[in-house]
Amino acid sequence: MAWGLFVNRSTIPLGSLGGVVDFIFHCRAASCSDSLMCLRWLFIAFGLSIVSTCTGQVRTYDAVRTAQPPIADGVITAGEWQIASPAQGDWGELLQLSPPDVDTANNRFRMLWDETALYILYQTAQTAWVQPAIDPNPQFDLVNEQLYLYFDPNRDDEDNFEINPDERVDGYELGFNQVRGHRVSTNANRNGVGFVTEARIDNIFGDQGNWNRGGDPLAGSALGSIIVAQNNSTTGGLAEIIIPWSNFDATGDGPVANADFNLDGTVDAADYTVWRDSLGTSSSSSSPIGDANGDGTVDTTDYAEWRAQFGTRPIIADGLFHPFAPNAGDTWYFNMGQISNADSANFMPVYNWTESFFFAARPHAEIHFVSSGAAATMAISVPEPTCQLILAVAALLAFGWQCSAPIRR
Repeated sequence: MAWGLFVNRSTIPLGSLGGVVDFIFHCRAASCSDSLMCLRWLFIAFGLSIVSTCTGQVRTYDAVRTAQPPIADGVITAGEWQIASPAQGDWGELLQLSPPDVDTANNRFRMLWDETALYILYQTAQTAWVQPAIDPNPQFDLVNEQLYLYFDPNRDDEDNFEINPDERVDGYELGFNQVRGHRVSTNANRNGVGFVTEARIDNIFGDQGNWNRGGDPLAGSALGSIIVAQNNSTTGGLAEIIIPWSNFDATGDGPVANADFNLDGTVDAADYTVWRDSLGTSSSSSSPIGDANGDGTVDTTDYAEWRAQFGTRPIIADGLFHPFAPNAGDTWYFNMGQISNADSANFMPVYNWTESFFFAARPHAEIHFVSSGAAATMAISVPEPTCQLILAVAALLAFGWQCSAPIRR
């Protein structure tokens, strides 16, 4: 976007800081009335110069709850995605200045959910694919086609905009190679498909949340119970993805013992009530509610853990720990993107396009979990709150400025 004004027989560009500085010098050489006009336009120009960095697209998608979950087999069975909200296409190429190039491969997705898992259907018109690896559990291939999904349950209630968006980012990233043919991948058998799983905490790269469970990010990343079934050919491609909620279990560097028994993010008096009501219970197969140290019994040692952690935010301080289903009405941050080396002109289309060069940078899209119906989706441009304040102040100064005496030349 280019903006300019004709001032003192010169055309001054207003879309950059350099243009604003040039504009100031022209204003100093003007009369009082001219200076008043200059100053007003100056603040308008300043606002315009920061709009591009203070505005980001936030697309929203309603994931509909289903009573009949789809099967991840790489085949779209009639009716299994019928109640899902309409497919979300119109992606924009990430590595492209505003406005972004149109996604020529028509990447798109749909979602469903229930108490067990999140279900995702991805489709594309891309027709060029590489052969799967001979190794059934290969390394993640950074050269050929890759699909990335990004999720942030946001249990720490962070804004979708941050003052330092490249540093204050939490999220799970699931990536996998897109290969030719019909392949179903699980943790036990990737079936020739490379995967990467990372949980970022206040960072756009890395696995600070230990979602790899000790695995090498480029070889052997743990999938837990995630299933990815893809079916790619010369007529297009698709992937059916099942992510059980139990897989959203990244803990970062939080304590092994967790006294946040009601999982509301804070160890407080309400957790004591849970412990008291569960005192004496035990289980040989799982940790009962109130069992902070995970020994299978709710006893006085768990009370000691509760006292030691009182007032803290263990485990979910990063906002990622969410190994259970959301409630209808909850919102998660989300994005999806593809790296396509088969089409260099359509290198990395993403669902929620921003002016950042980093896929994980905010603003993200938002998943709204709804109980029923294929509700409408939307895309809006939302200014960051800090920028809203700057623009408001600039507007007040620009249109409220008064000149008390002529400026001498």
